[in-house]
Amino acid sequence: NYDLASHFSAKKVNSMVFSTKVSPNPFEKSDRFWYEWQSTEGTSWYIVDPVKKTQTPVFDLDKLARQITEIIGDPFDAQHLPLQGMKLVDDKKFTFSVKSTLPAPKKDGKEPRKGEKKTFYFEYDIASGALSQCEEEKPEFPRWANMSPDGTIGVFAKGGDIYVMDSLNLHKAAKDEKDSTLVEYRIT
Repeated sequence: NYDLASHFSAKKVNSMVFSTKVSPNPFEKSDRFWYEWQSTEGTSWYIVDPVKKTQTPVFDLDKLARQITEIIGDPFDAQHLPLQGMKLVDDKKFTFSVKSTLPAPKKDGKEPRKGEKKTFYFEYDIASGALSQCEEEKPEFPRWANMSPDGTIGVFAKGGDIYVMDSLNLHKAAKDEKDSTLVEYRIT
């Protein structure tokens, strides 16, 4: 019975099932952690303190949606906040980005890709609940490099081979990937 089976296809089930597990993101200087939860009411973010046995929402979602709407100019509601790249910084604030409907501006004199939209970057202070716009965080190392735990070398794939590069060259590559002084070593 194909009609009945289609009701249980992966595509249909995924539209009805949201979060089924918690992926904790720890604070550096305490036992607390934060996590994201998706349900039919939208996406929520929580801070959990296991010592105090408390779970509190990171944001007042209605207030946050209103603030983001005022800054960007696009309408957002609390149930559908498209926060991307959520990161905890210094155990005091969250940083994240939101794409708008505005066309992306030129970057370093280059035209944006067709259809690319402007991205706004934000900082949210946990203690005060204050939202502020901030600049895009420049990566310390290129995104394509997998860094060693001590940050001294990076490994990456290029043209079917594996390469290694030291941190000095990776810092240069983060600024300009086409720098002719970059030194990389092929290991396969």
